[in-house]
Amino acid sequence: MKCIFFLLLTTSISAFGQITGTVKSINGEQIPYANLVLLQANDSTIIDGSSSDEFGFFVINSSAPGQFILKITSIGYVDHYTEVILVNASNSKIVLGDIILVVDSNLLNEVSVSAKKLLIKNTPTGKTINIQSSLMTKGSNALQVLERLPGVISDRRNNQFSLNGQSGVTILFNGRKMQMSMEELMSLLENTVADNIEKIELITSPTAQYDADGGAGIINIVFKNNESMGTKINFSGTAGYGFKEKGAINFGISRGFKNLNFNASYAFLHDHARSGYEGYGTAGSSFILGAIENSFYGFTSRKQNNHNFNLLIWPICSA
Repeated sequence: MKCIFFLLLTTSISAFGQITGTVKSINGEQIPYANLVLLQANDSTIIDGSSSDEFGFFVINSSAPGQFILKITSIGYVDHYTEVILVNASNSKIVLGDIILVVDSNLLNEVSVSAKKLLIKNTPTGKTINIQSSLMTKGSNALQVLERLPGVISDRRNNQFSLNGQSGVTILFNGRKMQMSMEELMSLLENTVADNIEKIELITSPTAQYDADGGAGIINIVFKNNESMGTKINFSGTAGYGFKEKGAINFGISRGFKNLNFNASYAFLHDHARSGYEGYGTAGSSFILGAIENSFYGFTSRKQNNHNFNLLIWPICSA
């Protein structure tokens, strides 16, 4: 009896709250293998990740009480964010019901599909996503494509990927491991045009051919053989205003030869931010002196300029 009680107690601690629902299209069709990420509401910290099953149903857990936002993404649909979800002792089982995703009309206006392979194919080692059978590559980079795949979560803050909740994922290009840091690899993916990708293999049960790589899983990006040749340029930029100005630019150029690929990228980030505190209050009052009012604050202004340049040259091995 003591052993049974201990097991039940351990289960209740590991999953404080549970959120369930079903992902559907605007036509009421169930959307299988949608990607779900549970975020802390105040700072967007990743709490947990999951994906819907073949019927669009999902279960995602929270290990502690708090306020959360659920992000749902799927190939060919606009990213969806829920309202803030409160998880506490009296509200630990939350049923969201049907979550409706809207088709990305910008992608539909740019492409016409006459024939295609199955988008997601189950294999003995995991899943194969035929990227060219979807609309997700139009105007996207490789990192954006990865973030929409079932079970894949990218943590840009800590420069890492997880696959089905397991961190420490290995990224391969055409079956070859890139000898670079995860920060450099993320920058490279962000500057790689998604149109060049033929398929992506999500390998959760690596075979002996991968040696000791990918203990938590492997993501193998397979590029088109014929599309790797020639010159391609990718540029993106963002600008905004918080306390002060913020902006980022990314520029990438790739050149493919018969037996060699060349890729160079440059990224610049400018962030003028402020942090600190501010308060106001009253202390004591009398008929003669009146109320004593106090205001207090302390702020720190910070300017951050990051320059990141990457150069990658790798051979193309023919079968």
